[in-house]
Amino acid sequence: MKNRRIELGRPIKLGKVAKPAPPQFLDWLYKAIDDGNRFAPNFLELCPRDSRKAMREQMDIYKSLCRQNTAVCNAVMAVFHYSLAQTILVNPDEPSWLIKKALFSSVESQNRLVQAFLGLLDNDRKILLSLGKHADFNPVDWTFYYQGSMAVARFAQATIKCGVNIRFAQAYHDINHKIDVFCESLWEGSLTLCIQIKSHGNRRGCEFSVLTSDPADNAFLNHEDFRVLKGIWRGVQDFNRLYKRNWTPVLAKVGFAGTSLTQIFDERLEKDVSDFFRNSIICQNIDKLNSFDFPLLIKTACA
Repeated sequence: MKNRRIELGRPIKLGKVAKPAPPQFLDWLYKAIDDGNRFAPNFLELCPRDSRKAMREQMDIYKSLCRQNTAVCNAVMAVFHYSLAQTILVNPDEPSWLIKKALFSSVESQNRLVQAFLGLLDNDRKILLSLGKHADFNPVDWTFYYQGSMAVARFAQATIKCGVNIRFAQAYHDINHKIDVFCESLWEGSLTLCIQIKSHGNRRGCEFSVLTSDPADNAFLNHEDFRVLKGIWRGVQDFNRLYKRNWTPVLAKVGFAGTSLTQIFDERLEKDVSDFFRNSIICQNIDKLNSFDFPLLIKTACA
């Protein structure tokens, strides 16, 4: 099979200077929620070319509205895509192609929200969290979604501070290959990692699981961990076969115990991430590890 060109997603970048959102921020978010809800019928009523044009025009409106603050623009776009996705996904009987559109919007929403978190002030991140109480969102679903996006943002900030290049995965790779981000260290001998990031409310810091072979059901894994790791392994192996690569699947669990949901910086997490990327096992000796030695990987990567 001919080697396909890999379409990686956007690089994740830290905001140079965080600026407060304008007073209209909450009003813009509410408008984006309404816009997302009203946009869904376009997929049914317009041809694909016209629906793509309508989407571009909608995004241009937000860019014009928020042109003084990129983080605010990303936040507004994120809320639009979340509202759009939820409007479609609330009905499980929608056709599969429309469900796919919604899933792509859900990934776009998370990626935009991550980039927004990295450039907003804490008070403005609190405004976003409050949408679960004041907007027409399911508060539990929104809080869970917010926490998952914040986990990616926290991980991304810590990773960038280590000098590691990090990119979002394209929506296709997120949905089909279980990859949230790609990481490629600047250090010679390091591996390219395909990482799925999960949030964990009862942990501190970041716990890593590096997969070197198909995970086996064993005493060290509960059923949910086994299911998640199995899915990541299969997804990344399919990705490697498709693009003729040998990139490494990793699960990163980002903890929230003892910290606010709106807080980006976590000293314990940054230490764990730094230790992980600087660990000689990860950078140089991964080929010498036993086949999926789960306890060893947890101990050495996250000591």
